Amino acid sequence: MTHSINRLTYRQFDYAIFMTFQRQLARWFHKRLSHNYTQAALMDPYHIRMSTIVRDSALVNAQRIRDQARYIEESLEELVEKNVLLRYSKNVLAGNRKKIEDITYVLTPHPLFVSEITTANKRSSKLSQLALTPQQDPPTIPASLEK
Repeated sequence: MTHSINRLTYRQFDYAIFMTFQRQLARWFHKRLSHNYTQAALMDPYHIRMSTIVRDSALVNAQRIRDQARYIEESLEELVEKNVLLRYSKNVLAGNRKKIEDITYVLTPHPLFVSEITTANKRSSKLSQLALTPQQDPPTIPASLEK
């Protein structure tokens, strides 16, 4: 965290909404979308696979794939209720005998979330500009006050 602050690479997100989520996976989704989905737009949905969610979050502990999918979809429904997502859809990748191999989720952001991301992008670019401008010299102390 300190490293990100010092390098001005941190991303701000709505912590108040983040803490209202009941499921830890919904919190993980919100944080991931806030940090990684910097090009958020209604016409540019976010794609993520169930295998990626299970691997990266370490929060989906069900053995059966259908139970994992159900837990993920409950978390996505919570994101829809809190106006982070407008909607989501899923594309099931089936293998032999119609067994679910993986699921690709297509997440469409809510306009309120898009505006938050846009604001965070502006804030980040302003911080980057401030970091690139030459620093002013510190004020000098008059010789009469140095003693």
